[in-house]
Formats: sequence, C-alpha cells, structure tokens
Amino acid sequence: MLNSSFVQANHGGIVFNGDSQKAISPEAIELLRIYETLNGRDRLKLLNIAVELEGSSK
Repeated sequence: MLNSSFVQANHGGIVFNGDSQKAISPEAIELLRIYETLNGRDRLKLLNIAVELEGSSK
C-alpha cells in the first residue's frame, strides 16, 4: 500500500493519510456518517450534489 491514501481512526478522530496527514473536520465526519446510512441510489444523489457544489465554488 505504498503511496496510497486511506482513512483511519486516530485517538477518537479520523485522519486522512494522503500526501500529508490532515485531521478531518466534524462536518466532514457528519457527512460521512450520513453517507453510510444511505442506500446506493441516495449515495449517488449526495455525490452528485457535492460535485455540483464543488463546481459552483470554483
């Protein structure tokens, strides 16, 4: 798994290991919690909304 990115638990929080370690915000954790409760179709809807928001913020 060299040079791969992954998310892991770290002392009660979550750390993203990519190019550098960065703590994930409480808001991002809440979005992930919500995502995990959704079925496949609703997950795609949420991802589409996120892509639209990302595009409009650039």
